[in-house]
Amino acid sequence: LSQSISSQSVDLCRLRYFIDRRGRMSNPPAKRSRDSPTIKMRIPDGTKIDSIGTFSPVHRINGFPWRLHVCSSHSKGSHLDVSLYCDKSTESYLWECQGEAILTSTFAKSITVIERFKCTLDSWSGHNIFYFNAAIDMTCKQLEVEIMTDGDGERFRVKPTVDPQCARDVTLVVGKRRYFVNKKSLAAHSAFFNALFFGGYKESKQSEIEIKDVDPKDFGDLLDIFHGFEHAPLMDKVILFAKVEVGETFLQLAERFDLKIVSDRAESFLLRKWWRSKHECLRLADQYKLELLKKKAISMYQKNEDVEELWNSTDYEKISRQTLQVLWKKSLKFDS
Repeated sequence: LSQSISSQSVDLCRLRYFIDRRGRMSNPPAKRSRDSPTIKMRIPDGTKIDSIGTFSPVHRINGFPWRLHVCSSHSKGSHLDVSLYCDKSTESYLWECQGEAILTSTFAKSITVIERFKCTLDSWSGHNIFYFNAAIDMTCKQLEVEIMTDGDGERFRVKPTVDPQCARDVTLVVGKRRYFVNKKSLAAHSAFFNALFFGGYKESKQSEIEIKDVDPKDFGDLLDIFHGFEHAPLMDKVILFAKVEVGETFLQLAERFDLKIVSDRAESFLLRKWWRSKHECLRLADQYKLELLKKKAISMYQKNEDVEELWNSTDYEKISRQTLQVLWKKSLKFDS
């Protein structure tokens, strides 16, 4: 940033932004969907359903978009395969859904079969489809699935929607590189950029703004991740090459520029990773407040030896007291 914005003025600008959000710009609290928690699909003639199958319309239940899919079975002879799709990844980079699905199959003469299934779906494991382990006869006339989740899907941050045709109305100069961006797109997801572009300082009137103390390529990669480009280097380097330090670089930048949507994407990628060190996983999750990653890290501690190993590691002093207390309480149950 230009030297005219001191660290104190940036803090004041951030404070003004949050006060403004509370006073006039705050979003209404997420409301639980009033849609029925049940998806119904009529099957006029099951023998005409092929291997491609058919989908129900999207049903929004507890903040999650669901579709029911029915196709002919490859392995169960004259039966139908039924699966449940959760399309939350079209809305959010980071999400998790745990709950129960009740499948009701109605046959001729009103004969019904009811089966219950536990399901866990999320953004990082590739599990956005739940396959019902049930052989549905082709004489089935109607399927109903009642979905009960353990939380509201509206609590997860929504992906930025950036129109590729929108005007790039400001240039961010980082070293020798220039990045053309849309002010409103960045400001909508970052208190830092909202203050920079609309905080009333001289930078808000400039067509070019200098960003200092950041690697130009890393900043460009950060913008790629923000805009949702699928070949962003975070995916290539963290997932394919498992370099935690690269992921941490983007978490640091996301924290500095207050781009929580980037933190969401980074956390989703890091949740896919196989961790050689559970202590490093816990430290990273705790330091950057990645709650789902922290949940995974704590689950990796299975015995007292794991906890003792943490006490003797270099990560121990970097983990907050609150997180250590959670881990300590869990360790009390290891010998019980």
